[in-house]
Amino acid sequence: MSFTLWYYPFFLGLVALLHWQLPRRGRIGLLLAASYVFYGVWDIRFLSLIAASTLSDFFSANAIEGRRRSTLELAAGSFAPVLWLLVLQMTDVPRAGLPGIYLLAAAAASLLFVLVFEMLWRLPEPVRRRGFLLLSLASNLGVLFFFKYFGFFVDSAKALLGAAGFGGDFTLLEILLPVGISFYTFQSIAYLVDVYRGQTRACTNLPLFATYIAFFPQLVAGPIERAKHLLEQLEHDRIFTRDDLHQGLRLLLVGYFKKIYVANNCAIVADYVFSGPEGLNAAWVLAGALAFAFQIYGDFSGYTDIARGSARLLGIRLSKNFDFPYSARGPSDFWSRWHITLSSWFRDYLYIPLGGNRGTRLQTLRNLCLTMLLAGLWHGAAWNFVV
Repeated sequence: MSFTLWYYPFFLGLVALLHWQLPRRGRIGLLLAASYVFYGVWDIRFLSLIAASTLSDFFSANAIEGRRRSTLELAAGSFAPVLWLLVLQMTDVPRAGLPGIYLLAAAAASLLFVLVFEMLWRLPEPVRRRGFLLLSLASNLGVLFFFKYFGFFVDSAKALLGAAGFGGDFTLLEILLPVGISFYTFQSIAYLVDVYRGQTRACTNLPLFATYIAFFPQLVAGPIERAKHLLEQLEHDRIFTRDDLHQGLRLLLVGYFKKIYVANNCAIVADYVFSGPEGLNAAWVLAGALAFAFQIYGDFSGYTDIARGSARLLGIRLSKNFDFPYSARGPSDFWSRWHITLSSWFRDYLYIPLGGNRGTRLQTLRNLCLTMLLAGLWHGAAWNFVV
């Protein structure tokens, strides 16, 4: 479901009204159901992916802290997403069918996860903890790579083989990109690493953890939240305040203004200029570049404000994601103002673990280049993002 659909405000209003009438446990159930409805409207099949990520990370995080679930419980959780796809396959839901190869691959991946998970318990504790972390990271990044980057690398290989004269004419199944997969995958990875580092405790309540991963206001466009910030808010009871209502509505209005009025109108100019009509003078080119700059800012920042406003109506405060980025004094300052939660994610979970600026100048440049390369690919699977 998109924030700009006409019925989203009614959906949000209904969820908010019901939310404040329920006790804490009821609120978690409501938010989880609402989040899955919100995501399922895009494509009901992709609920299996977010469920698989949730279940694998839930089991792995608890295993890192030494809590072992029964094999039956692990198998039921691992194969639940596959069963969901099978149910859809046997129904008449539009666009719910999948080629058999996908179902077989999902079943094989689930079986492999269970087998490796059980084998890791036989290892010494330090090795076992790292093994559970790596298993879950491999699961998350493997799914992300397949759906977001597999086609890009295959198409690049085809072009390279064709240019070399070896013939790159082969076809593959079309792979749809699940909405928001980059956001909830990175949020889940941050949670796992924090549990491994001892910076946060593993959640033992599956519905609560599932709500943390799938929380609908920030599910498809961020901000990318940390467990200490979002999970702890969901875990504790909240009291409705007039300030939450006021700030929530204010953020919603500002967000819709940025998204619909600023971004959509700037897109008209930008699309015209970048479509490449002949005879454009320098003034038109400059106008197109400026229009595109404010289009992407209004689009992304507006969407984030709508997310923050939606969450605030539910008593949840999401992280600030933009801080007047075009007033930055340089590239470093810009990345501390633009998509703040993503920049801090790459800093804390990639740049600093690589060594940050603690080594030689050459090592620091290597760490910066790797971080920015992966940040570029995160934004899109295309060579312009690599450059």
